[in-house]
Amino acid sequence: MVTALPPGPSSTILSTWHVGLHPFTFYKDCLEQYGDPFTITAFNGTVVCTGKPEGARQVFEADPDTFLPFGVEAAAPIIGEDSIFMLSGERHRRERKLLAPPFHGRRMKAYAGEMQAAALRRVASWQPGQRLSLQKELQHIALEIILRAVFGAREGDDLERYEKTVREAIDAVSPSFLFFKFLQHEFGGLSPWARFKKTSDALKALLAETITRRRAGDGAGEDILSLLVQATYDDGSSMTDTQIISEMITLMSAGHETTGVSMSWAFDHLCRDPDQLRRLQEELDALGPDPAPDTYEGRLPFLNAVIQETLRLHPVLSDVIRLLDRPFDLLGHTLPAGVAIAVVPWLTHRDPSIFEEPDAFKPERFIDRTWSPYEYIPFGGPPRRCIGSAFAQTEMRIVLGTLFSRCRFTLVDDEPAEPKRLNAVMGPESGIPVIYEGPRA
Repeated sequence: MVTALPPGPSSTILSTWHVGLHPFTFYKDCLEQYGDPFTITAFNGTVVCTGKPEGARQVFEADPDTFLPFGVEAAAPIIGEDSIFMLSGERHRRERKLLAPPFHGRRMKAYAGEMQAAALRRVASWQPGQRLSLQKELQHIALEIILRAVFGAREGDDLERYEKTVREAIDAVSPSFLFFKFLQHEFGGLSPWARFKKTSDALKALLAETITRRRAGDGAGEDILSLLVQATYDDGSSMTDTQIISEMITLMSAGHETTGVSMSWAFDHLCRDPDQLRRLQEELDALGPDPAPDTYEGRLPFLNAVIQETLRLHPVLSDVIRLLDRPFDLLGHTLPAGVAIAVVPWLTHRDPSIFEEPDAFKPERFIDRTWSPYEYIPFGGPPRRCIGSAFAQTEMRIVLGTLFSRCRFTLVDDEPAEPKRLNAVMGPESGIPVIYEGPRA
């Protein structure tokens, strides 16, 4: 084993800048120049990066107590110290066990109706010939799904108040203080952080008010907030209000922008490939008119392949980072405690030795073929694999299936969209402008 860190760029300032603005190009350049693994030193720490499946296997199969959460100091003021992202060891395992049930099994059927209804309501607001930013429209749908299925907001003042409060909190998030902790200061109330704090405090107050009502039995339902209020740990204790608020903010942060962006990428690819689009619409048409929400589960291999291929090209997570709490052997290097390891799905998914023509959009590669959990990792890996992955993929199936079966669009831009940093995720810089041509005949 080699005890020295793998090679990498020497400038902390430039590395931080590149990771913040265009990580994929930077990772590709580092891979070509330094090989795999390589080391990046940024303001938030030293990170050893790998895109090799063997590297992912070593990390995902390691003793979970080898690692600690990365970036806690910067993230805790945003999502809360009680968020599952902030926890490690036994406390993380205990929290994940409590949070997992609302995201699996029959619960998906309970949310499916909300997902389809949100998509149809948005379609009803469009006029033929109208120019739309598909990214904004899809994120609007994703936000309504979060509000209804996760927060349990309903029509009238409750929904309108939630939408206003949540949207203000989302809009106030800036990549600047996500990547540079020293910018998390109010500076006399004039900074982006001051605006975020104001909107975040309003959201926390609204959540606290709602939790109080749910504990009293007012409005409790099948939404995730209600389920967390009712949930108990193995010892019979319940989550505190502070814990629930942290987890709800985490779910909002992780589940709103990411899913909307992923669906936007799918639209950009499909609308540029008439053959792929026709194949998808023929599959959807076979369901008959006005299919029920649960019809989109299990019987649409090409739609599922479109989603998997979209997530391959544009993984939800740009990197899966874990902080070493003890020395660790990675791909021939002994890394010391205090160094972080990043498994980079984008590098893995663009590896030509794994995926033929890796930069091409080819959904058919996912039909009658599966990939190992170290080759295909859009949601990370155990024990911290994205807890909402089933929810996100169900949402993508239902929303994409609903829109492509009912609507016609024409792309405005001739060239494919380029990725741009949107807070914690990379989304299409153009926003995917389209002309809504009206319903399909």
